[in-house]
Amino acid sequence: NGKMVACAGKGGLIKIFRIVDFSSKLNKTGSFSGDLPVTSDKPRELKFQRSLTAPSIEFEGKSPKSSGCLFAEDDFICLEGHTSDVIDLCWDAFSGKILSASIDSNVRLWNVSENDRIKTCIGTYKHPEPVSAVLFHPKFTQVFMSGCLDGKVRLWDSLNNRVLNFKDTKDSITAVQFSPDGRLVAVGLLQGRVIFYGEDLKL
Repeated sequence: NGKMVACAGKGGLIKIFRIVDFSSKLNKTGSFSGDLPVTSDKPRELKFQRSLTAPSIEFEGKSPKSSGCLFAEDDFICLEGHTSDVIDLCWDAFSGKILSASIDSNVRLWNVSENDRIKTCIGTYKHPEPVSAVLFHPKFTQVFMSGCLDGKVRLWDSLNNRVLNFKDTKDSITAVQFSPDGRLVAVGLLQGRVIFYGEDLKL
């Protein structure tokens, strides 16, 4: 709903921050007045570090001033349960649930509806190897897709914790994506290939 943002990475901890409303600082023309949400003394350069675990980003220069942060730093929720780095997150805007994929070989399903103050893990889906990608089905929110380093892309029934269908790509999976209607699946592989599945990977 645009009011919260989730982030995760090393250590298996997922944090959900509430986005600060800056609408009160907009002038009549719609321009932003006052301090910018993110400020620093010089332009920041990003350094990406390659890692076998969770990716990390380092910022050069001064850190942004907390007083201008887009997120309420003292208003966040921690989701604990994974025992190793979290590689991917997927937030379903309709159900208010989050999927998390981890090196601990599990996908977890979290209830993070804004109306519920208690955020809980409502499902754990075990895989034989680390899970690198996860995504909700665009039409059926109880169905999700996972990509695993064992080379298999799986369609899951989250309610009954069972695999509905799968395909073996014979290579470690790094990314997955549904078409808008859910009928086509794209799978990115470690060796640089992309495989598309249609009727052979359907519900």
